[in-house]
Amino acid sequence: VLMHWSPDVLVLGGSMIVGDPSISLEMAAAYLKGVYTIGASTPPIKKAELDQVGGLYGALVLAQGL
Repeated sequence: VLMHWSPDVLVLGGSMIVGDPSISLEMAAAYLKGVYTIGASTPPIKKAELDQVGGLYGALVLAQGL
C-alpha cells in the first residue's frame, strides 16, 4: 500500500493495535523500516482515533460518492 499510494501518514487500528495485548506502534515502525526499502522514508504511524465508528464514517463517505 505504501508503494502505490505514498500516504502522508499510516493509520493503524483494529484489535491487534488497540486491544490487549496489542502490537506497539514502535514495533510496527521498526518492522516497516526493515521491509520498506523502496521509498526514501517511511511515513509516521499513528493509532486510529475513531474507535468503533471509523467504519461508519468510511461507509458514509462511500455512500456519498466520495
